[in-house]
Amino acid sequence: RTSRRTSEKPVCDKCGKDLDNGEEKVYCPVCGTPVHKSCWEEDPVCPNESRHTEGFDWEKENKRTEIPRDPEPYKNGYVNPAAFENFTEMIENHPIVSPESGEELTCRGVKQSELVHFLGMNNFSTPRFFTIFMNMANGGKVLSLNLSAWFFMPLYHYYRRMTGPAVILTLASFILTIPSLMYQVMFMREMDTAMPDLQFGALVSITSYIMILFRIVLLLFNDYFYMRWSVNKILSLREQYKDASADEYYAALERKGNPKMMYVLGGISLILFLVYILNIFISYTGIL
Repeated sequence: RTSRRTSEKPVCDKCGKDLDNGEEKVYCPVCGTPVHKSCWEEDPVCPNESRHTEGFDWEKENKRTEIPRDPEPYKNGYVNPAAFENFTEMIENHPIVSPESGEELTCRGVKQSELVHFLGMNNFSTPRFFTIFMNMANGGKVLSLNLSAWFFMPLYHYYRRMTGPAVILTLASFILTIPSLMYQVMFMREMDTAMPDLQFGALVSITSYIMILFRIVLLLFNDYFYMRWSVNKILSLREQYKDASADEYYAALERKGNPKMMYVLGGISLILFLVYILNIFISYTGIL
């Protein structure tokens, strides 16, 4: 069915009242049907769900162009799940299906319910990552800006529980930072007598450029790396818990995937430990 109208005004298919009566609205991420947010919270099911398999598009059928949505979610990248306050529960109980086949869309073989449990059922960033991951898996997208990965590398990766990549980034960034730290010490010691070694200064410039390149790669591709890492982790856990109950499996997904500040503290501890080791090495060898 399509949205009912009164005097050419769209009405909510759940309560029958005028959609533009001042109440906050939300939109179905599959077909774009608008309903009052309060109505959706009482019954989080699209009133046109039965027509999703037909490729139903509320905007086209009602000839309204002002609704900011895309008729083919995940094909060209637009969907706004953050409009739903209880988005994760909606996805778990009513996963988004393909308009062509009517089957649930997956993220490289990972079900939507698995993905939201892994990302965090109550985490504020889950709608964003869910959308990006599904767009990448079903729409072929690779690029996605992630400013947190740029500014907070590698602590951001500890927070997202990407422990292996986080440790690698920590070691790589620390090694690349050593020339800069040593150059600063040399400069402070020699500024009253002579200029520091210019060749060493060139090494500092090279490592600085490499660090910038690292950050650019993470800025553009971190979400893609995170998607690949998450999918592999979920598939591994699925195999480990194939004989367990659904509750045990979902609990394992949340334990292994949900962001934790405790891991950030672990990352900071590792960085401080590396700095301590470097200081001992410099003092023992007398290299500076």
